[in-house]
Formats: sequence, structure tokens, C-alpha cells
Amino acid sequence: MCGLPVSQWGKYWIFWFGDHKVSEMNREKIVLFGENFMKCYSKNAGKTLRRAVVEAIQECAARTRHYLRDDNEALLWALESFTGVTDINFSPQCGEELSVSIMKRLLDIKQIIRKKENNLDVDNKLFRIETACETTKANLFQEVRDRQRKIEDICIACDNTDVTVAAQHPFFYGGICGQCKSDIMETMFATGSDGLLMYCVVCGNGGELFVCDDPLCNRVYCSGCILSLAGKDVLEVVHTATPWLCFMCAEYNSFTQGLLKPKANWKNNIIDLFQPDGYQPISPDDFPRQPVRVLSLFDGIGTGKFVLNELGIKVEVYYASEIDQDAINVTKTQHGDAVIHIADVRQLDDEKLKQIGPIDLLIGGSPCNDLSLVNPARKGLGEGSGLLFFEYFRILTTIQSLQHRHLFWLFENVVSMPKDIKSTITRFLRCEPVLLDAIYFSAQKRARYFWGNIPGMYCPPQLEENPDPNLDEMLTPNCNRRATVSKIRTVTGRSNSIKQGKTVNGIMPVVMDGKEDGLWIPELERIFGFPAHYTDVGNLPPHKRQVLLGKSWSVPVIRKLLFPLKKFYETL
Repeated sequence: MCGLPVSQWGKYWIFWFGDHKVSEMNREKIVLFGENFMKCYSKNAGKTLRRAVVEAIQECAARTRHYLRDDNEALLWALESFTGVTDINFSPQCGEELSVSIMKRLLDIKQIIRKKENNLDVDNKLFRIETACETTKANLFQEVRDRQRKIEDICIACDNTDVTVAAQHPFFYGGICGQCKSDIMETMFATGSDGLLMYCVVCGNGGELFVCDDPLCNRVYCSGCILSLAGKDVLEVVHTATPWLCFMCAEYNSFTQGLLKPKANWKNNIIDLFQPDGYQPISPDDFPRQPVRVLSLFDGIGTGKFVLNELGIKVEVYYASEIDQDAINVTKTQHGDAVIHIADVRQLDDEKLKQIGPIDLLIGGSPCNDLSLVNPARKGLGEGSGLLFFEYFRILTTIQSLQHRHLFWLFENVVSMPKDIKSTITRFLRCEPVLLDAIYFSAQKRARYFWGNIPGMYCPPQLEENPDPNLDEMLTPNCNRRATVSKIRTVTGRSNSIKQGKTVNGIMPVVMDGKEDGLWIPELERIFGFPAHYTDVGNLPPHKRQVLLGKSWSVPVIRKLLFPLKKFYETL
């Protein structure tokens, strides 16, 4: 929220009550406030600590809807073990993360950090924040309402009048500056364990968030953007409305949405926003029409081989590196001797790569758990599974140095990764990623980054020309099963990723004979693009089959990416 780099391993970024600063703190020094208050608080505390403690207690009171008249009553309430509160963990209320006052302080800090990065006058910025932070933005948007300024010429995501518009907002009419564009791209696909987005779709920040009640829409909006762009009256309506359809789902009305006017072509806008500059592909005429030789790293359940078979591309040899035995068993069952499993990627040294070469196509996506923005315990690229990216890079560069034959390559990973991780991967691979979301090709949301040199991969798909499968088409026929949503959220190995709606106790995506039901595994396989029972191997229980699917690629997306290779290699 402050625009700071990822915290060091074993530490958290902490916002301090009292002096309102941010610093890193070792995790083991952090304890729960409510449960440890009596042990940690001293009645002899100085003024600064007392002020900080009172602010923290007031935050706890706000989260539990507990009314406090003054500071003395706040301290008394805490010293009496928070009378009247059954759960003293003080978790945020549904749809809320931080109070408006705290969020404003964090955004102020973010603005200061931006100015420091640009070597501008911090003191002037501090003065502007404290004296005119709220009025500047209000005046700016009033000029738009009075038709003195075009909304496309200002950044609707921040309150800085000194920035240059770098792009147009993908969802709403209005511009965005370079920094806000970067923030929005970083957070747009960051979802929590409940499947809901974690950051405002307008500005890319957190804070007090309001969630749309449409089960298919998991977009959230911060109170600051609603207040600035739609007005105080609209914010009050959003606070109390049940159900509430967001500014993207409801039919636009200037009285109820103000300047938050949605765009009809937002799907194409997202693709354009993430679209890097293309490159000039090599000509198919320079290739002898022969079968392709493939090396698949982190192969999973053989999605690459399945897609090549579907495309009718002849495969001379398909090497797969995978360590999950369940995934290996699925691939062996479905593809037999056509897939040759070799060592763990960490054991593929120069000598082994010489033996299996030459290679025409290198594909793979390293594990994303330690790279994902939604994992607070992520270790980044320097530890854990994040290090496996460098194994991909090592193998890529080794193959390129060992052979004089052209190598096509493709690397995949999660979109919701911090900007510094994305930048590091991009620097090593020497190309920008392209974003593709399976929602445009299937009945599931599944946004992923792809780096590579496959011809045509940087050409955005023409969405209006593609079929738009819905969930009903994937369900088992003749069983009176009906979908409650047209598309589902990203499926992971967690069982609650199947549920739809605003909470982990949300609705199931299927109704059968009038009762809620989850997705059957054969239906889930069809959603991913596999035939039913593809993972039905070795008496694997349903939850393990879902885990395998949750780690795999979406077949329609990979088919779109690899389709141009039909012009370069022999086909059936």
C-alpha cells in the first residue's frame, strides 16, 4: 500500500500508531494485540506510547462497533479485557481492511516515497498532503463535472496534479499516470484465499473496500475512489445497500455513479494494457518441415504434450522434467512412452542437456507460491521454490549455447506478482511478458503471464471472434445439473476455490435437483480443456486430482500460444 519493496524474509512492514511511520519488524517480535494487552502495556507509559495505544484501541473499537466516549474510557475498556467482545483478535469486518484514517496515512506515505524516488522536495509534498490532499482531488474532478477539463486528461487513480497521463484506465473513462498504471497492473489479478480481489480496481490500492454482490464479479472498490469520483451520497448508499451491484455490473446512471462510467470494451482494454511491444518473428520458410523436439520443465500432467497432439504437430521426442509422482502417473497413463521423464530440473547439467539435444521447443512454468503477491509469506526469487526460475533460465541459456538450431521457448507464471519480481524475470529473459486470461477462451478466470519467442504470442487475441464457453456447457448431462454462474474463479488446490460469492462460505457453482453442489472432477477437467477422467489414475481421490488441475495450464490458452508452430513443424 505504501509502494515499498517486498519486506525481507522473516520481517513484516509495520504501520505504527502514534507517530504514523512505517518500518520493518522481525516477525517473532509481533504478538496479537488483544490477547497480550495486559502483559505488554505499562500504566507508566510515556505520552507517545499512550497516544499510540489509544489509537490502536480506537481501531479495535471501530472494528467491533464499540462506542468509546474518550481516551480514558478507551484505556479502561482495554484494561478490563475488552468487556463485551467475544473475539479479541479484532479481525476487520467483512469488506473492510483498514479504517479510512489509517488508509489516508498510508497513501500519504506512498506519495512521499514517490517524490523521494523522483528526487523532488519532500517537505513541500508533506505540506501539500496535510493542507490540500483532500481538496485538490475534489477540485480536479469538479472541473471535469463543470466541463472545464476532460477526464481522459487526468489520472483518476491518484490525487497528483503534477503527473502525466500515460494510458487510459481499462475499466472506466479517465486517464492513469505511469505509477498508477504500474500499481493497477500489479494488483489487478491479486485475489485472496476467498477468491475476492484484494485491491481497488480503480486505483490499485487497499483500504476500506466494498465488494460487488454479483457472484461472477469479485471486483472491489475503495471508499476513497467512490467518494472522489461518485460523491458522498453514493458512498453512503454503498455502505448500506444489500445487495450492491458495482459500477461495472449496474447500468450506468450519472446520479448513482458520478464519474465512474464503465467502458463496454474493458476485456480488450486489459489485454492492451498488458501488451508489450511485439517483435519480428522469423519466417516459416527458414524451417525444414520436420517433427519437433520438446523439453518441458515443471511438466505437471503433460499439458504441453496434450496440446501438441490436439494441434496435430508431430513430436519426435518429448522430454518431461517433473517431481510430483501423481502428476507423472497421469502423464504416463495418458501418453505412455510418447513422454520420456528425465531428472529434476536441478539435475539437468550441461552433459545431460547435450545428451538429449537438440531441442526445438522449451516450455515450463516454475512454481508460483513464493512469487505470488497474495502469499504474505512469499520468499521471492531468492529462496524456496522461487529459485527454480533461475533453473529455467540456466537451462534456456545452456541449450541456446550448445546448439546452432533455433530454439522456441515459453515461460509462464502468475500475474499477481510484485513489480520487482516481474522486472527481475523480465531482465533475465530480455523480453516483456504478455498477459492471457483463460476467461476469454474457457469457463474459468485464470490470468497468467507468458514470456517467450513463439511467433504471434504478442499479438492480442480478437476476443469477439473467439467462442465464449460458459459453465453450463461443461456440466455432466442428464443429471439435472445447472450452473449458478457463467464462469468460475481461478481454481487452485484449495477446496474453497470452487465456491463463488463474497466469502469462503459463498455459493456453490452448481445446483443439482434443487440443492447446491460443487463441480465434479470430470467437469473441472473439461473446464481446463482436458477430456473427462484425464486425471482419473491410480485411485487418486478427488481432492488430489483438483490439486493436479490447480497447478496445470489451461489447455485453450496453451493451444492459442502454440498454434503458430504448425507452420514451422511437420503436422499429421
